[in-house]
Amino acid sequence: MELPGDCNLRIQVPATISSLGRLAMKPWDHFLLTSFCLADFQRLGIADFSCQTMKTFLALPLALGLLLGLAKPGRSEVLLNLEREFYSVNVARNAPLFPQLLRASPITQKSVRYTGYTSAPIKWDFKYRLDAITGQCRIVSSRTFLNAKITMPRIVGASDRQINAFNRFYAALLRHEMGHYAIAGETAFAIDYELTAMPPMQTCAQLEQQANSKAYERLQESYTKVLTYDELTRHGRLQGAVLQE
Repeated sequence: MELPGDCNLRIQVPATISSLGRLAMKPWDHFLLTSFCLADFQRLGIADFSCQTMKTFLALPLALGLLLGLAKPGRSEVLLNLEREFYSVNVARNAPLFPQLLRASPITQKSVRYTGYTSAPIKWDFKYRLDAITGQCRIVSSRTFLNAKITMPRIVGASDRQINAFNRFYAALLRHEMGHYAIAGETAFAIDYELTAMPPMQTCAQLEQQANSKAYERLQESYTKVLTYDELTRHGRLQGAVLQE
């Protein structure tokens, strides 16, 4: 089965939002649904969602805020990129499948080998300006980047029975990896929020230090969430990523 391309989203985030507006349209409240951008979910029979659908969906709460006068556009931007990478497994039909996946997998973390992995580095930058009237420095624009890559197995030469078992395993493993992607997406939006909400400060050096400190706090929190997620799901096994074949 040849799968469509990867998913790239560029989301304009409102600049200033009232407390009511922020509650009404936090983009990360809807972020989990972007998991359907990954075309692999067509394996699960979900073919009605596309990257374009999700772009429209994510734009709705932001557009509503603009119409209500709760926000001004153009101050910040969150850019999400999700790519897929596969490693091939030449399957022996008379041998258990899962050990073959592990042997072929290039994914190793702390000397433990896994069959799937999500890499999700987050970066950010911002521009600031010293106000000639107030003498204070404030952030005038910011961008947050998430460049994620999900690595998954692809089997070659398997029997029909092995293919059926693998497809069930693959769907559950992908669901688990999309959970990692969702945590990263939530973090990207949280960092964007911190940068957007930074108050003016007396010096630009102080502003830069405080803004980066807040962003790194959110990044550190995401590492804890990832560890907790893997512990609670036993690296996806409790989500069905178990291959008994």
